[in-house]
Amino acid sequence: MRGITWDNSRKGETMQEIWQRYLQLKRFFKLPWSQQSIEELKNMTTIDPRLGSSTFKKLWTIEKKHSSPKQLLKLIMSLLDFPELTGDMAQTRYLLSLISPSLAPDDTFWWDIAEQVDKAFPGESLAQEGKLARQVHQLRYLISCHQAEYVRQHFRHKNQTDAEGLARYLKHRSYTLLESARLHNKVMVKDGVPYYPDGKVSYNIKILQRFHTEFILSSSGCFLNEIDPEKMTVAGVVNGASFNYATRNNQRHWELDVMPVSPHDPDFRWKVRRGFVAPTWSDYSKRSFLRTKPAYPCLRLVNKEVRRFSQMIRKA
Repeated sequence: MRGITWDNSRKGETMQEIWQRYLQLKRFFKLPWSQQSIEELKNMTTIDPRLGSSTFKKLWTIEKKHSSPKQLLKLIMSLLDFPELTGDMAQTRYLLSLISPSLAPDDTFWWDIAEQVDKAFPGESLAQEGKLARQVHQLRYLISCHQAEYVRQHFRHKNQTDAEGLARYLKHRSYTLLESARLHNKVMVKDGVPYYPDGKVSYNIKILQRFHTEFILSSSGCFLNEIDPEKMTVAGVVNGASFNYATRNNQRHWELDVMPVSPHDPDFRWKVRRGFVAPTWSDYSKRSFLRTKPAYPCLRLVNKEVRRFSQMIRKA
């Protein structure tokens, strides 16, 4: 290959970061590319080996013609050298460094990954034992983490909350606030008394784009994610966002995004989640088990937060 250089968009890197990029580039060339992709690589003078980069997208388009959905997903896992998620912030930062920072939450590349998962795992097969299935499930948390970080890096100004940054991001984009956030409002109940994650009362809201991309915001305007490079919280691990592989809230959503949680969630999340439960539909929408004064249903309090965030978007 002639005069190849990697994308040099990140300046001021440490030697460790440069070494990590070298290893990623080395791993990139060792991936099982088709002959057509190899020929394309030979003609490239600048290569960005990160997932979702212009380099990767160009080869991804080629590979879709030659590879099965499972082979494509294995390609992603090999590129990321995808590990069992631990919640350690150093691990999270490293994994994020392997994904293009310019890959927006509403980039169609994410929808393409979801489509490959849908094809690769028919029926309830994603909930069955297997290394790839476990990796694919946990990839949802990394994707949501990356999407939240994109908003922070590109739209959240200094001294702003995540909510303010997200409002600026959504200002001229399509989104919905209508999907239920019930499963993202888990609490621990002892003797009828609710205990909130981190000891902070919060009524969390859900924001979706194309159903796939999911943001969860706390009442204090913080992103809730299972893994987070800025700060790990119990609330994030328990009630955090996860990218959806399904296209809508139907049986396929249950098969791809709900059933795999039990067999494939990372161990650290199981340990933190223990004892926290989501309110039943009755508790959530009709009566309060939250001991608020006056006693409002949780849904009413969540909807109040939704209205507040909607106003924030309009003013952004």
